[in-house]
Amino acid sequence: MDRMTPWRAVQFTDLHLYHSPEGGLLGLNTQQSFQAVLAHFKNHHWPVDVVLATGDLAQDGSVAAYKSLRALLLPLDLPVYWIPGNHDNPAAMAQALTGGLISAQRQVLLPPWQIILLDSTQPQQVSGCLTGNQLAFLTECITTHPEHYALVCLHHHPLSMGSAWLERIGLVNGADFLKLVRQYSQVRGVVWGHIHQDYTRQDGELLLMATPSTCIQFKPRTPDFALDTVLPGYRWLELHSDGRIVTGVERLTSLGPDQYINMTAQGY
Repeated sequence: MDRMTPWRAVQFTDLHLYHSPEGGLLGLNTQQSFQAVLAHFKNHHWPVDVVLATGDLAQDGSVAAYKSLRALLLPLDLPVYWIPGNHDNPAAMAQALTGGLISAQRQVLLPPWQIILLDSTQPQQVSGCLTGNQLAFLTECITTHPEHYALVCLHHHPLSMGSAWLERIGLVNGADFLKLVRQYSQVRGVVWGHIHQDYTRQDGELLLMATPSTCIQFKPRTPDFALDTVLPGYRWLELHSDGRIVTGVERLTSLGPDQYINMTAQGY
């Protein structure tokens, strides 16, 4: 099925919201930061067809944090699809982030495209792994709709980011995952969060993408944890009928007047 105009998506990731709207991560109020990102999105890339929320949506895994997120997302009146990250509580997410246009649906058909959302989390682990069931689901989605191009979303990074400390918390079976997706030419994009930084690389017909956090940012290519001075952001994507992905990262131009980040932090 041809479509004259591309499907448009926006990805928000690593929001790290708290049960209290006053909650802060390394000094930054994460709810205010996300609200600023939402405002930027609505001013610059509105409207879109789908919203992708790719994990670490809460820092404390509380139902209250997810209810706050729901209250922020519902006014968009857009389909929202989410996956958990290592900081999330999937049970609390299922309680607060289901119903209406907000869904845990893991396959979204947008002919001639499909978006496949995978759960890469491991219980009580910061690193990720795609279980046999997740890989089987991925294969089933691709082979059941071979005429659809595919965009695959997950939380953890499946390849080296050039930072020693991030190597220890990535997708432990990332090589197997990438080997699988490379077997299918219709998979045109893989996008993730977790690393709080922008990354884009074309690998043949496969576009590999990481997206900045809506709050604090990690400095790229450092041996140990370090924060970056670049500002919060999000990713927009256009899925074209010929299999092309056109995408970019947008960032805030400033933090709020009362916002700050503890740049000397050694972790969180």
